[in-house]
Amino acid sequence: MASRVKAKTWMRGRVKGVVSGDTLVIMRITSTPFEIAPEKTITLSSLMAPRLARQDRPDEPFAWQSREFLRDLCIGKEVVFQVDYVSKGREFGTVCLDGQFVAYLVVAEGWAKVWEVREQERYKGEFSPHLNVLLQYQEQAKRKCVGRWNKAPGASRHAVRNLPPSAIGDPKNLDTKALLVKYKGKSLEAFVEYVRDGSTIRVYLLPGYQFVQVFVAGIQAPSMGKRIVEPEKASSEENKKTSNGSAQKIPVSSASVTRSAPDPFGKESKHFTEIHILHRYVSIVLEGFDEYSNLIGSVYYEEGEQPKDLAEQLLKNGLAKFVKWSASMLPDDDKKMLKSLELEAKRSRLRMWTSYIHPPSNFIAIQDQNFTGKIWEKEVSNGRAIKKREKEEIQVVVTEVLSGGKFYVQATGTQEVASIQQELASLKLQEAHVIDGSFNPKKGDLVLARFSRDNSWYRAMIVNSPGGAIGSSEDKFEVFYIDYGNQEMVEYSQLRPLDSSISSSPGLAQLCSLAYVTVPRVEEDYGKEAALSLKYWGRSSKP
Repeated sequence: MASRVKAKTWMRGRVKGVVSGDTLVIMRITSTPFEIAPEKTITLSSLMAPRLARQDRPDEPFAWQSREFLRDLCIGKEVVFQVDYVSKGREFGTVCLDGQFVAYLVVAEGWAKVWEVREQERYKGEFSPHLNVLLQYQEQAKRKCVGRWNKAPGASRHAVRNLPPSAIGDPKNLDTKALLVKYKGKSLEAFVEYVRDGSTIRVYLLPGYQFVQVFVAGIQAPSMGKRIVEPEKASSEENKKTSNGSAQKIPVSSASVTRSAPDPFGKESKHFTEIHILHRYVSIVLEGFDEYSNLIGSVYYEEGEQPKDLAEQLLKNGLAKFVKWSASMLPDDDKKMLKSLELEAKRSRLRMWTSYIHPPSNFIAIQDQNFTGKIWEKEVSNGRAIKKREKEEIQVVVTEVLSGGKFYVQATGTQEVASIQQELASLKLQEAHVIDGSFNPKKGDLVLARFSRDNSWYRAMIVNSPGGAIGSSEDKFEVFYIDYGNQEMVEYSQLRPLDSSISSSPGLAQLCSLAYVTVPRVEEDYGKEAALSLKYWGRSSKP
């Protein structure tokens, strides 16, 4: 049953998608790309464009070209439209772009034909208010043999895409691994046909039109809800006889499929992706595939002067989270960039991170705290490792943390520690050393150095020196404090010769590594986080 729209209202909107050569998705114009705006699917009144392929049938001739004309004309652009009538739940209307009726342009180029209005349709008002003008444009297009009216030999045959089985058959026929081997790391042109959620899209890979699902590498958008299949109820027609007299049971399925509610900001994430890439051409770099043979790739789209990375944009705007398993397929710099964008969105509490709570900060620092350690393996001076059969426990204080797995300790309560500390405290040092060449520290020399944080003197080894003669009291030396394990840059004026009486004792700082674990280095992924976790290891207020 159709109904003529009684009060026609012209509305303003932006074209979000182009479903076919005669149908557009138009959304209300909003001030930000994060607001989900009401939208309408409008079919141009009295027009019928060729139908695009589905899994059970190929394209009709000129279907792709018809959709491309309307898409190129309208996608992303502001239009004015009105609904002319509604039939079988579909809205048919008139759309204007820059003061021109879009239907006129489509028909004049031969990309859609005008419906022949039957008497019942005319009675119900199921036709365009501009029907007569549309018919005139159609006659002109036929005379010119343009678009779908092209009469050249083979024109219709060549206007049908040669689609692979992944597009019109069983998508499982696609050899994902072979596709990845052929194109891994290469930039492929693709057309986005469908957006499942903010980070999952279905695309045609060009020029072969392989229809594939791609997960955006390194991120995961909030879910749009999971499919819920109600338990199937089956009934049968008992005692229905076949020709050979046997009983045949015919099950009648009454299973229903629904979806659970989307995750918070799932709709916003999907909407963001749709308004930027739906029914648009993008570049995809295939990075790998998951255990179900779904392709993983980086997606880039044109906007402004430079292409934009979809993963970066979603993370930056708090519409996706960083996921390590697919990020591991990316180059190191790209991984670090994605992780940093997520952290920034968390700090700013953007959208899906609105309720994000920073990790508790009331940790007890491991550095400068006393612990009992068990030595499992000890490194001796000749470099040979000696394994201890019995556990050796020593009381230590952690003096410096180098990474999540390496740190310096100093044994506590020993006579050696107390003796060196007493000797250093008793030293009487001159205020400044005259630059006369008598004290010229070189790499490897043991000296006294004044630590910048407490202005006290400690034993240190020169790690790097300016080289050559000392030219100024401000010349910088890199020193390693042998009793604590830390390093810093010190000016020449803050160095003194070390008396032999206290230089002969070995350094008190002992380098240790955590047993039975492999921890990333500081420069690797999560290396800094691991180091901070060790440095501030302790007990939080939560159990």
